Amino acid sequence: MAEANLSKLRITGQSNQGITTTVKVRNLPEFFVDESERLGGANKGPNPLEYLLSSLAGCTSIIAYYVAEQQGLAYRSLSFTVEGTFDPRGFAGEDDIRTYFQEVTLVNHIETDETDEAIEKLAAEVERRCPVYNLMLDAGVDMSTQWIRTN
Repeated sequence: MAEANLSKLRITGQSNQGITTTVKVRNLPEFFVDESERLGGANKGPNPLEYLLSSLAGCTSIIAYYVAEQQGLAYRSLSFTVEGTFDPRGFAGEDDIRTYFQEVTLVNHIETDETDEAIEKLAAEVERRCPVYNLMLDAGVDMSTQWIRTN
């Protein structure tokens, strides 16, 4: 068996006062991880769990693009609605409460003329290969995914 050629990702972050964190990735403009003003933040950016949901949508989109290309499936657009449910008592310090999502629902709207069978094949492969989806699944998050064809 060939040895794996591993990849490494790296970001840098800085937090000076309060809970706002400035993050730098590659040579891209910096961005912020924050909380709403109601929760003591400056509302400069999404909170970590919102970024995680965004990562799921982005990862699904990227993997869907590659898989569709490999399967010869054509689509015009792919849009997402992602919702996560969690119990905030966990990160507030209460024992025996999970600090991350209990469940996540991902609804994918795919604009295509392909058959339902082709979309099901795409969906299964995307779920199998999406790192963020599988990270959540392996963490015990109840994952609910739906693919809706639009024309």
